[in-house]
Amino acid sequence: MSQVAALSDQNGNGNGKPQPAVLPLDAAETGSQSDTPFDDASVPAGRAPTIDTDAAGVTIEIRDGAESELWDPADYEAGPLAPSFSEGGGGLTFPEYEGVKSTMPVSMVPVNPYLKRAPPSNLPLESFDLRVIFEAGRTGFEDVKEFPITPGTVIAGRYQIVEHLGSATFSRAVQCLDLKHKVPVCVKVIRNSKDMLDQAMDEIKLLQLINANADPDEKHVLQLFDYFYYKEHVFLVCELLRDNLYDFYKFNREREEEAYFTLPRVQSVAKQVLTALEYIHSLNLLHCDLKPENILVKSYTRCEIKVIDFGNSCFTTDNLSSYVQSRCYRAPEVILGCGYDGRVDIWSTGCILAELLTGHVLFANTSVAQMMARISAILGPFPPAMLHEGRHTSHFFTKHGVIYERATDDDWERLLFYFPQRKSLKDICGSDDADFVDFLQQCLTLDHKKRPTATQLLAHAFLSKQLTPAAAPPAAA
Repeated sequence: MSQVAALSDQNGNGNGKPQPAVLPLDAAETGSQSDTPFDDASVPAGRAPTIDTDAAGVTIEIRDGAESELWDPADYEAGPLAPSFSEGGGGLTFPEYEGVKSTMPVSMVPVNPYLKRAPPSNLPLESFDLRVIFEAGRTGFEDVKEFPITPGTVIAGRYQIVEHLGSATFSRAVQCLDLKHKVPVCVKVIRNSKDMLDQAMDEIKLLQLINANADPDEKHVLQLFDYFYYKEHVFLVCELLRDNLYDFYKFNREREEEAYFTLPRVQSVAKQVLTALEYIHSLNLLHCDLKPENILVKSYTRCEIKVIDFGNSCFTTDNLSSYVQSRCYRAPEVILGCGYDGRVDIWSTGCILAELLTGHVLFANTSVAQMMARISAILGPFPPAMLHEGRHTSHFFTKHGVIYERATDDDWERLLFYFPQRKSLKDICGSDDADFVDFLQQCLTLDHKKRPTATQLLAHAFLSKQLTPAAAPPAAA
């Protein structure tokens, strides 16, 4: 199994509280109370519901929906309004929906959706030096746009390429021998474009901050040794680590007899990741792309890991984007357009730990709406306060709290309603250990304002209990 370097794809709080006034929709907005969501002329007659079940046994019922069920908070002269979602929240099962539809008229309430805030304008200025290395007596552009990865080539007179380790959207990684110190290192070659260069500058800036304020080994974060500009490329020189968790657990499950990620090792990974996050968050940073590919093994025998890839990280004072985190690990508050903080990384951690123990993605999906339905199936309905805070809620939830999306089928646009079938987290998390199930439940708290921080989770009973020693690890160190 080949080594994998420190490389991966880099892909404020609003009030969100409804006012007490409740405004019923009139008949023109709701349609007749005898209507069902499947009686629009746009819905083909007789189309049977589709049942979708993932590897964990989580089932979603998919039905054709009707446009009359949708809403837009900007359609009302009185200001932004949203359904009260008082009966069941968002993400209803089909029986729940039928009950709400037949007995409860839709009521609209005033809401104050979260709006992104401009970053502070009075932040202090800082700087760092970027060393430019060049061949004396030569000017002009290089012969090729992308730096050639050829074993034996010496980068900047110091780093001799040993092998290509992997490629991603923004960079390529190579294992090199540092000819000065005679040690192996990972060299990250940023792709040759202005956007990639700008993103590399951010990553250098953040890694310098992270490395300067604590021991990277104690905090389980990547160590940056060097960086420079050479032959139209930015290069980052980091410590050489082993496989990322995704590649390793896939190899382990497909090729080896015993699963490596037993509960004791998952406990160890959880402690280390949370230690890294506690430290990162203390610097007012959010990782924003935590996933198995961005956690690398440092030692197999000691089950040591490090968190890498800060190319998408941001400060809490940044203009926080609605498009962060890889989809399967994206927190629901990001999807809905709520305010968010470092607890988006806690959500990702819960997803990762369940995946390591079971060998499959916790919220497997082919679309954001389908993922939201799987989240609701396992964790229950989305709370009304969260739906009212989200500025994108109407893109995913109908008036009655049903998850929906638009899909194109043979050049015909369909409106699909997703009805989750409830399944407990305990049934699918890979363990019946009560402390672990509760720990995972805490990580995956739907209400982002109630989800615990890394510091709070480090005090959880699951991380302090003594677990039965794991089976013998692989021979590699």
